[in-house]
Amino acid sequence: MNLRRVVALVLCGLVAQASRAVSTNRVTVDSRGTVRFGACVLLGKGSTEPIKDSWMVVGDTPEAALAYLRAERHASRAALARAEKLIRAELTRPYIAVEPTPVAVPLDELIEVPVLGTAIARGFRIARVEPPIVDAAPTEDQAALRITGRLPGRAMITITRDGLSLDVPLVVVPRAARRLSEISLQVTGEPTADQLAQAAAAIAEPLLERPPGTRLTVTPTEPSALRLRASGGDAAPTDDLVVYRTERVSFEHNAASRVLPGCGSASGSVVAPGLLGRMAVVTEATYRAVSWQVNSSGEPLAIQARLANAGGEPARVWMNLAATGPTDNAIWAGHKASREYLRAKLAEAGVFVTVPPRSVWVVCSREAKSGQGVGWLGDLRLVSGADVEWQVLALPPDSARLGPQPLPPDSQPREPAPLVQAAFPERLTEVITSDDATRVVETTCGEAEGTAGVRYRFTLLLTNPSGVATPWGVAISPVAGQAQVAFEVDGKLVETPLLTPDGPFVWIQPLEPGEQRAVHLSLVLPTGSSLPLRLRVGPFALIAAP
Repeated sequence: MNLRRVVALVLCGLVAQASRAVSTNRVTVDSRGTVRFGACVLLGKGSTEPIKDSWMVVGDTPEAALAYLRAERHASRAALARAEKLIRAELTRPYIAVEPTPVAVPLDELIEVPVLGTAIARGFRIARVEPPIVDAAPTEDQAALRITGRLPGRAMITITRDGLSLDVPLVVVPRAARRLSEISLQVTGEPTADQLAQAAAAIAEPLLERPPGTRLTVTPTEPSALRLRASGGDAAPTDDLVVYRTERVSFEHNAASRVLPGCGSASGSVVAPGLLGRMAVVTEATYRAVSWQVNSSGEPLAIQARLANAGGEPARVWMNLAATGPTDNAIWAGHKASREYLRAKLAEAGVFVTVPPRSVWVVCSREAKSGQGVGWLGDLRLVSGADVEWQVLALPPDSARLGPQPLPPDSQPREPAPLVQAAFPERLTEVITSDDATRVVETTCGEAEGTAGVRYRFTLLLTNPSGVATPWGVAISPVAGQAQVAFEVDGKLVETPLLTPDGPFVWIQPLEPGEQRAVHLSLVLPTGSSLPLRLRVGPFALIAAP
């Protein structure tokens, strides 16, 4: 019988009898090469001094200790036998332990802390609690401490058994955020994961009751859940998986008739914190919100969009906003926003929010470093309520939170907000007829300035007059500069790579001899890209020719 088999049989009984103790006897190796099983030195020269240099954990069982000695240190049979004897003595020595310490106890929460060691075979008792800022008691099986934090501060619990005593230091701190498990959303259609996450985070934010100085990160997960992590200061970190339930509501989707621009400078440059702009929102219109704001202040800023309700009644708003950034890649950010917006339009998707009276609802707030931008694209409609504004702000990064908040003093300047008189963003469907195998039809979308966010819709009437099957094509490219575009063809979303005037994206549609086909194409002009865009429709051989 080989040595490995012998060692496994010898230690099998020890592991079964001392399973609780094994969990605390970690196998560690320090930079001097000393191997320990718990406090017991198995190989190398031990020291009574604390290990101050680097060390690592390589296991927490006797088998792991012996396997490491055999495989990594090439220990002899005599060394392995000595290590086995030391391990057996370590496992049978009575002790009592709590790991790690100090024990962090969240304020007003009950936790269970395992008490380890062979000395608790018949239970333990609590000898004292100093000072009384916690409630503590053994569990029914006397294998753990049940501790509830009552007041913030530090305490010490002393537990005893079989003549052994252990002082367990505690620290009671509030959570970085209140615990949540589930929230509810009212939606239309099938919102994208990003839109659901943004809306769910906005609803969850005020429920979390975060102390000042804590920071929140929100990560969408699948399916229908958010990972909320909060940390900062002296608070106990919070890491929760929050499920959001969706209730679908019928809603009449109207085309946007007015534009809510970013409200910043013409160049989209933000140089200082403050209110960048405000516009009144009324119930009889659907608005297109489009923005790309770049932080040029030299310091981090939170770029924020919010709805302010100065009235005495709740305001109910439907929206399908797609937020993007922070990033210094304006072309990619604009493309992503337009892609998510088109995806939401195809699914007739949106979410409802209710802005309480004399409150604001922050729908987007993202921190941007100097040189980075934040943007959004989407539609919103005031379903009910009055005296509502759309506001865009730049704020210090730690002061920006999502969801409902009391109406700040700077939200309602004395003069009324202007009504939006911007151009109609939804272009009527344009018909492009391509029925000549020797000719290419060309059109452009948008102007160089002020048309980002405008949605263009085309009906392409394609006819192959030849007697052979011929591929027709639609080529999209910027007139100058670079662009990246998302467009929809007969209900299918298509994305282009980065385009140049000499490098268009060509979508191909095969046509049989004499075949006629109507193709519906729509696109939203993205922020960040060079405009206008050129569309060329015709036989693929002509479009592909230089």
